[in-house]
Amino acid sequence: MTNGAPISEFIKHVYPNGRFLRSAFSSFFSKDIIELLNEHGVERTLERGVRYFPASNRSKDVSDALVEWVNSYKVDIRCGHRVEELIVEDNIIKGVKANGQKFLSNNVIIATGGKSYPATGSNGEGYELARNVGHSIERARPALVPLETEGDLAQKLQGLNLKNVKATVWVNGKKRADNFGEMIFTHFGLSGPIILTLSREFVRELQDKNRVEIAIDL
Repeated sequence: MTNGAPISEFIKHVYPNGRFLRSAFSSFFSKDIIELLNEHGVERTLERGVRYFPASNRSKDVSDALVEWVNSYKVDIRCGHRVEELIVEDNIIKGVKANGQKFLSNNVIIATGGKSYPATGSNGEGYELARNVGHSIERARPALVPLETEGDLAQKLQGLNLKNVKATVWVNGKKRADNFGEMIFTHFGLSGPIILTLSREFVRELQDKNRVEIAIDL
C-alpha cells in the first residue's frame, strides 16, 4: 500500500533529485492514501520497515477501493485505449489522442511507468510522448533488479536467505554505498530487498566500465 517513513526519508531514496517531489508529497502523502483506503474499507497491517500492506493480503482489495473512489467522482475510465500523442495548442498541452479519438482536458498527467515491464504497459512509450512535446529525457537505467555474479559461489548457496546483514558496494576499490536488511542467494547471483535497493549503484558503474564489487557482512 505505502510506507510510513517521513517525507525526508522518501526524498533521500528518490534518485537523483528527490527534492523535486517535495511539493507533490506535501499535497498528498502516505497518511492520505491510508486514510482514503480506510474510508473505503481497506484495513491495513504494519510490517517491518514501516511498510503497510492490506490486512487481507489481497492487492485486489486496494485496486477495488481506488476504482470505487474514482467512480464516486464520476471519472470515466477508458481501458484498452493506447495514447498515440499529446495534443498541443499554442504551446499548451490540451489533451491526448487515443484510438483515433481526441480527449481534451485542462490537465494531462503522464503516468506510464518506465520501460522495464512491457507486458504491463511499461514499454517506454511515455518517454516518447514527453520527448515529442519538447522534454529532455534522461538515459533510462535498470533499477530494483537482482544481480548476476561471477563464479559459482552463489549457485552453491542457492536458496540461502540471510537476515540482518550488511551489503556494501565498492567501486574501483572505494566504498560507494551500503544497506542493511535481508538478501538471498539465487542460482544466478544475489537478490532480496537490500540487493534490489543497491542495484542502481551497480548498473550505473558497470555501464561506465568501472570495477564493481559487493561485500556481505554477516
